[in-house]
Amino acid sequence: MGNINHDHQYWRNRRQDVANRHFSYYLGLAQAHDAPLPTNFNHLEKERHNFILAIDFGKQKEKWRDTVRLISLVYGPVEGALMVRGYWDEGYARWQQALHMVTYLDNLEYELAALHNLSIIAYERGEYALVRQLNEQALQKAIQFGDEENVASTQYQLGILAHQLGDYDSARQLYMHCLTRAQEINDQSAVARIVHQLGSLALDTGDYETAWRLNLENLERHQGEKDPVALSYTLHHLGILAQQTGDYPQAQHFYKESLTLKEASNDLDEIATSLHQLSSLALDLGNYAEARQLSEKALAIAKRLNNQPSIASSYDLLGIIAQETGDLDAAQTFYDKALQIEKSLGRQAGIAGSLHQLATLSLDCQQINDALLYYEEALAIHKQLDDLHGQANTYHQLGLLFQTEKDFEAARHYFEISLQIEESLKNKVGIATTKAQMASLADDEEDYEQAASFYQDALIQYEELGVLHQIGILAYNFSLLYEKMGKLSEAVEMMSRATEIFDEYEMPFLEQSQKILTHLREKINSGK
Repeated sequence: MGNINHDHQYWRNRRQDVANRHFSYYLGLAQAHDAPLPTNFNHLEKERHNFILAIDFGKQKEKWRDTVRLISLVYGPVEGALMVRGYWDEGYARWQQALHMVTYLDNLEYELAALHNLSIIAYERGEYALVRQLNEQALQKAIQFGDEENVASTQYQLGILAHQLGDYDSARQLYMHCLTRAQEINDQSAVARIVHQLGSLALDTGDYETAWRLNLENLERHQGEKDPVALSYTLHHLGILAQQTGDYPQAQHFYKESLTLKEASNDLDEIATSLHQLSSLALDLGNYAEARQLSEKALAIAKRLNNQPSIASSYDLLGIIAQETGDLDAAQTFYDKALQIEKSLGRQAGIAGSLHQLATLSLDCQQINDALLYYEEALAIHKQLDDLHGQANTYHQLGLLFQTEKDFEAARHYFEISLQIEESLKNKVGIATTKAQMASLADDEEDYEQAASFYQDALIQYEELGVLHQIGILAYNFSLLYEKMGKLSEAVEMMSRATEIFDEYEMPFLEQSQKILTHLREKINSGK
């Protein structure tokens, strides 16, 4: 009979050897499938349980460097397979472990990477206070050790956070500081990313001229470098810019060019993003069947990838399509699904967005108290996040609610708060939109001179911005006001302008504007 203690030691060593091989194998597997391709994501997700065992073993055996490397490969917040597939809570917990492990490595680069990755996941989950805390911690360490590259990288992340929260001046200042640094070291990839963000910031503040210039600058840069991935992102952003300024044919052209590049690389997540935006464009044009078909395709891809934020976005858009086509029960179902996902992710901004949609639906259903509660919940979240842009939008919607209820004093109060915030943000689009609605409010109160003044202000603003679809809608409403005021020639002029825009961009109001235009001309001819 053999020695029992010796046998036990043998099997302990044997298990140790197997565990070591298990760890090495899965580290190698993750390295072999590092490219962000759907086939790699599928393969790595199937091995998720084994990766968890390998990470736990590496941590237990103090294989700090290799374990952090394994976490980085499978839980990287941008291209890690298990993050792309929606395992955010799991990923956040693993990066917390990584942050603890790197303290034993005495490696600043690893520690800053862990802090940055935690902040990216927190950002996606809408935990903005935590994002700020993590980035400020990283910034302090980078400054302490004179690491200028990571100082710039952290300032870039803080710029994105400020941008998201509506602190546009801080965002611009941070972006410009990073751009100067990137230009000094001739990091063209970083320059392109920062220029992209500056273009997005210009778009959000209504500075369309700057937005076009920066995006076209990036377009030329990417075409020269023959970088199809970066080029597809810029084309997509140009599509958004064209859509928001009302140039729908150009928007469709940019989106489709971007989609072609994404399909060539089989980037499913980005393909879904393009389909989602094409669906939004079809919705703007009143092509509801096409919008639904495109959104359902985007949803199918998001489900295949288990990309929970994209699934929620698709449900929201399908809800809007259902609501606009009168299927209010379906809209309720879609919005509820979106809200459930956003709550499971803890994405506060996403929760506020879903509450906003539920409020608009409740308003359509004449459920005023429910709508008010939803808007107030959304507003509380925007205040908690210090999200001025979100606050302005919700105050605007509260104004609409009270205008619908004929409580004009309350409506004016909320519109004025919204306008004050938009002016503080220098958001030209928001200013014009709120003034247009204040014109509608004055119209309802039969203060036609005041309504005309607000419409004129908004029209001048929209013309400066070149937002054609809004010019069309505003001209339509201005024409109806002029008719009430007995100014038929001005009414015809405005309705003619609206009709031309609706016709050129295939907007769904064309038939109605043509009928009104005929009516106005007949009224002039009859002398009535």
